[in-house]
Amino acid sequence: MTSTRNFIISLVMILIWAAVLLFFAIRFYQKQLSKKMSNSIYVAGKGKLKVRFLHAAYSFFSSFPLTRRYIRKIRERYEILEPGDIEKTENETIQTALTIWFISIMSFVVGALFDFSVYTILVSGFMAYMISTYLLFQNINKKKKLVNNQLIQFIADTEHAYFATNMIESAITNSITYSPEPIRSHMEKISEIVDSSDSTEQTATYVDNTTNPFLQLFLSACELVNEYDDKIVQGFSLFVRNLNSIKSSISSWLLTQKTLEEKFRFMEILVALPLLFIRPIYLYMVKNWAETAHYYKGPYGIIMSAVICFSVILLYLYTSSLKDLEFKESGEHIFLDYICHIPIIKGLLDAWEDKNYGKTLKLNGMLRRSGSNMNAKMLQIEKIFSMIGMYFLSVFLCFAIVSSSKNLVITTTDSLESSLTYIVDDNDKLQQYITYSTDLVKGYLDQNITADDIQKVIKSDGTISDDDVIELLANDVVKRIVKYQNTYFKWWYLIICLGIGAVGYYLPLLLLYSRKSLMKMTQENEVTQFRSIICMLMHIPEMTPDVILNWMCRFSNIFRDSLTKCQFRLGAGDTDALEELKEDEPFIPFQRIIDSLIDADRVGVEKAFVELTGDMEVSKKERELDTNTYINKKSSLASMLVFIPLLLLLFGYMIAPMMLTAFGSMNGLNTTIS
Repeated sequence: MTSTRNFIISLVMILIWAAVLLFFAIRFYQKQLSKKMSNSIYVAGKGKLKVRFLHAAYSFFSSFPLTRRYIRKIRERYEILEPGDIEKTENETIQTALTIWFISIMSFVVGALFDFSVYTILVSGFMAYMISTYLLFQNINKKKKLVNNQLIQFIADTEHAYFATNMIESAITNSITYSPEPIRSHMEKISEIVDSSDSTEQTATYVDNTTNPFLQLFLSACELVNEYDDKIVQGFSLFVRNLNSIKSSISSWLLTQKTLEEKFRFMEILVALPLLFIRPIYLYMVKNWAETAHYYKGPYGIIMSAVICFSVILLYLYTSSLKDLEFKESGEHIFLDYICHIPIIKGLLDAWEDKNYGKTLKLNGMLRRSGSNMNAKMLQIEKIFSMIGMYFLSVFLCFAIVSSSKNLVITTTDSLESSLTYIVDDNDKLQQYITYSTDLVKGYLDQNITADDIQKVIKSDGTISDDDVIELLANDVVKRIVKYQNTYFKWWYLIICLGIGAVGYYLPLLLLYSRKSLMKMTQENEVTQFRSIICMLMHIPEMTPDVILNWMCRFSNIFRDSLTKCQFRLGAGDTDALEELKEDEPFIPFQRIIDSLIDADRVGVEKAFVELTGDMEVSKKERELDTNTYINKKSSLASMLVFIPLLLLLFGYMIAPMMLTAFGSMNGLNTTIS
């Protein structure tokens, strides 16, 4: 206990000294920057210019090898939302990173002070990850809502200015003058694209770097007016109608986000809560109810702890995915890509792909439609790593179970104690005999010895003279030695580990299939965006199917690869290329758009999509209903799933050992009476 306390104190002191050294390192870096940087990073203070501390911290960590990639990833998320304000982006990036690191360090320190163990360290790491992810998600989501709220106001100002000037460039410029950040930076970029003589490349870059679909729709509406002039459709300006449609879509999105927050509030916390109580329950029960110790320290406690931890992690990841309405993976899978290009592994993967060509095509299509940045080969490598990881984890648990079982065999003396109680009246002598028997067990663990041999050893020591006590001790010692020697890693443990490894092999695929409903929502979101763009394009007399296809490809994400292939095939025949596009993408709402494009060659674009205007209103209401149904369904599912770890903790980890101990005591009493 003293050594553990000293270690914890040393750990805390090391962390304190590390924080102090880091502070002075940043201050030194700050002074160096003050000699090199321009005045844009200086602020006035006490009569002289000083480099901002946050900028110095950002510069230090963004160039430090261990942290620069992490800082870059956080910055990229903020840059998408606030592309113009570099200083604010830097400040928010480093503030978020420092907050996450502080929470992570404090979680480890608090865990170590409470109970320094491997389990506590792992739980502290998971809780740090959960809290940091929640903070980052909340910051990003808050920024998204801010941008979209500002966009509604900007669109209203642009609409008003457009009525006055009837010029889109002037309307945007006038609206920018009074706009706050971050919408101001976005609109300055959109204004630059609209004013450009060749906006195609700039538009593609902006769309790739801006994930907000409403900003993309606003850009497309402005480009259409700039390129084809405004049209009067059914007595109304087409541009104004498009702006109103965008505002309506944003309002619907904001309402959906509010519903999601209300339905999924505290869900992840409830899922992860059992992890915080496993160790306290273990310490309390072992200390205050010693009879349950062999359950908590033995195989039962280890297996139940592992089951609860695994269920918490799996359900946490699944619950986190349920509250999203679309999925787009941001990871680059650099490690998997590197593994796939190792010559030997690449040859094996190529052979596997040739042998399972049809299956590979289906997997690639599913991965593409799910928004995942990997292919079938990377998925196969991930499945193999998952299998290996689950296998070694299960082997580690088996060895931990064997080790704890061996230790329990040595230290468990309940049976001997109950037997000696009837012969030995003195409690001190009783404890002395039990300690003596345990020392004998430790001394002859690896030897083949009989009860007679142990009796001779006891008699030769001369510490015990009672023959009945000697016989009881000898029998108990031999029994425990035999049990200890028979406790080892058995061959069928390996079969169980292989079975768990097989489950791990299919786990990435199961997680992919679990995103099926989310994949459908993501595809529907993109098809809705296609319909909005087509409604902007269909009333233009000069419009052709290939131009519509080009606009769809420009603002596409999920269907971009298939649309790009279709554009290359158009030279061989429009109809054939579009029919092949339908085969590549079996999503029915998307196929209906392609059917209308096929008809457009025969009847014209406006007539081919004549039903789309009316369908948009119906589709919008159906979409809102489907979204609400999806949210209610997923929130109900999440509400049930979050209680699984709590039930496992309450009944499996707390109540079950108490009941088993009680039943064991009753059976022992009945045996004694009979």
